[in-house]
Amino acid sequence: MASQSKKPKNKDAQLVDLFHHCAHVAVHRGNRSGGRSGTLSALLKTGPVSQRELAEVMNVRAATLSEQIARLDRAGLVERTPSEKDRRSVIVSLSEEGKKEARRCSRERTKYNEQLFSVLSDDDKAELISLLEKLSDHWSEINLDGGK
Repeated sequence: MASQSKKPKNKDAQLVDLFHHCAHVAVHRGNRSGGRSGTLSALLKTGPVSQRELAEVMNVRAATLSEQIARLDRAGLVERTPSEKDRRSVIVSLSEEGKKEARRCSRERTKYNEQLFSVLSDDDKAELISLLEKLSDHWSEINLDGGK
């Protein structure tokens, strides 16, 4: 990533810029399905689950998830059934076609993740993991992650 400013940046600002760029590429450029693959993947992991619980697992707003579930339902990838425990709640599960699509998305994501980090050796990856864990722990300690 070329520097966007002639003025030299301090190390912390440079780290934030690089971290933001890398996170943006990793999250957004690899997801060409408009969130569909994330929802399918979450459902593949959780199995049948209420929309409320799925929203919590995915850390998304209920309204956003509701729209996504409606699109997946229209595409025949999920099934929605009333909860037997709470009739106000809807249980979402993958259809057979949805399971196939979720597995395809998972393979695609794995391939993309491998491509993202292919420039790094195994030692580089281990060091990066260690540094990111250290940052994550520190940010949690000082509550920069919103208490998650």
